[in-house]
Amino acid sequence: MIKTENNKSWLVFALFFCSIFTKELLFHWNVYHSVLISSMFYAPLDFWVFWLGKITPALFLSSFVFLTKGIWWTIVINMLIDVWCIANLVFFRAYGTLITWNVISLTSNMRGFEDAVSVYIDLTFTFFIVLTICYGLIISYFKSVRSNYWCFILCFIVAIFLSCFDKVLFSKQLDVWTYSTTMRAPNVAGGKNKYTEYIPLGDAYYLAKYNQSQDAVTFAKTYVFRQSIVSYFVAMPLYHFWTTGKVQKLTETEKEQFNQLIDNSKQYITPKSNLIVLLVESLESWPLGSVAGYEFMPNLSRLAKCENTLFCKSVRSETKHGNSGDGQMTVLSGLLPIDDGAACCIYDENVYPSYVHSYANAIIVNPSPGAWHQTEMSRNYGFTKVIEPPNNSISDEWVINNMIDVLQDVDEPFCMLGITMSSHLPFTYGKEHPIYHPEGMPQVMSDYLNCLYYTDACIGHLIDYIHSCGLDNSVTLVITGDHAIFRDPNYSQELDDYAIAQGIDFKNGDTHIPLVIHGLNIPSQLNANIQIQDELYQMDIYPTISNLIGGNVWKGLGIDILNRQNQPRMFNEKEAYQISNKLIRSNYFATINE
Repeated sequence: MIKTENNKSWLVFALFFCSIFTKELLFHWNVYHSVLISSMFYAPLDFWVFWLGKITPALFLSSFVFLTKGIWWTIVINMLIDVWCIANLVFFRAYGTLITWNVISLTSNMRGFEDAVSVYIDLTFTFFIVLTICYGLIISYFKSVRSNYWCFILCFIVAIFLSCFDKVLFSKQLDVWTYSTTMRAPNVAGGKNKYTEYIPLGDAYYLAKYNQSQDAVTFAKTYVFRQSIVSYFVAMPLYHFWTTGKVQKLTETEKEQFNQLIDNSKQYITPKSNLIVLLVESLESWPLGSVAGYEFMPNLSRLAKCENTLFCKSVRSETKHGNSGDGQMTVLSGLLPIDDGAACCIYDENVYPSYVHSYANAIIVNPSPGAWHQTEMSRNYGFTKVIEPPNNSISDEWVINNMIDVLQDVDEPFCMLGITMSSHLPFTYGKEHPIYHPEGMPQVMSDYLNCLYYTDACIGHLIDYIHSCGLDNSVTLVITGDHAIFRDPNYSQELDDYAIAQGIDFKNGDTHIPLVIHGLNIPSQLNANIQIQDELYQMDIYPTISNLIGGNVWKGLGIDILNRQNQPRMFNEKEAYQISNKLIRSNYFATINE
């Protein structure tokens, strides 16, 4: 009887181990499209380090089978691993990186947008669930197993040994890793922190302690590749814990450099014109013009060709984890996103620069008040009036109608921001109200374009009202996208194949959004209509708008597009991200008037 019970324990142990291990490999394949099999022959050290990183957490978790008689908890663990893996795959397909601690803190922004996740779900996810179901069906034949502390201790020690063997072998033999191996060598040899070398998850500790990882995103990608998605579940909060509390203090050199970006000779100016900014949800550049022989955005395309208009076709979207929140921040403040998380949620009490502060009458028409801490951020940007729907409506018609209502009796000078939402994933409006579906076009592309057709009709209503009321002479109208949407390389290849066959200027993974600025203060000496095909940056939108309305204290990190021939870039994109990250994390703008 004892022998039979032992056999059951080992069988459940083996099944539990195989289930976890298979899911680790399945996740790795979906993200990195490789499991390093061939490296066994040309890089055996890499091979063993890779596989030990997957074996260790599976062995560690499955060893607890010998500690208890009950086995149903193993099904719960399998289900939790499924949730963790699927959540990370969805996030990876949306953003190209894995979930970090700050990302978890942003889940409240999904309220009302849960159906957007369905776009990234495919049959791959069923493999995780099927594995759990099969495992559960098999072990359902066992009501319990015999606990065996010696087996638990043996497996536990082997797991720890493999973890240590992995790290010692790697640090002794390789010269290149995510952090300096020479820094770790004294610890292996017998420095005062020598035992830290041998604790599991020591990678997270050393990366945080010596600040060798640029940010949590870099740590996530590297750690999961070398270890596993299961062990990352523990490493992520530890890494966050070890790095949290490090106040971003600026050096004197940095302060001097940043002070040069502030024009102390100016206070907030009296604007030269009224300003209307319209942020169109998920608007990419390629839908402007003819797509498969059909005009899906005729009104915006027509405006782009009008006199006194600047049209930039290829503006590189620079959003990160904040998506719409990041896009709004860059357009309104000229700052780029922080390296991990969303500034609008983590630093919603900061002081932010914005041309909005120059207007006594500043209105925001926001159809989704629950997302991206809009209440706090609207105040930070300088808006004096917030218009929100009474019933969480996200109709673009509601947004445009409320903007027109404001225009009927607003005092000048005024600034107004409108945010459209009907073209948000999963493009529901396009599914329910299709206008035109070109033959052979992939359904997701058709749904997206039909959403934009509706949004464009609403934009046309706003343009017509501005023309009919004679506001052309006093309003600078800015229309742009908050971010790109088809930027996931895991989208179906049929999108690219169809675009190539139809000659559509679409490429999955492209991040270009359009920028249309219309107003009499577009310098006439630069031609009546200015069309720019070269790639520009989202951070260029702020200084362009700011200079059009009369300048501002904060110059921004980009360039004035209308003066780009005479204004060399002070920073490349990488430098701008780094500077912006420091400005936000140090709350720099709260100190400039002290």
